[in-house]
Amino acid sequence: MDWNPVADYQAWNRFSPLTPESHVKLAIIKIVFARAIA
Repeated sequence: MDWNPVADYQAWNRFSPLTPESHVKLAIIKIVFARAIA
């Protein structure tokens, strides 16, 4: 399964009212997760 973190981030940002700080935390979590399944 191909995962595009940029597109995923943009989609999440479009539908989520999170603060920038929350997006940073989310991005870090996704990076860690992506490395874990790599």
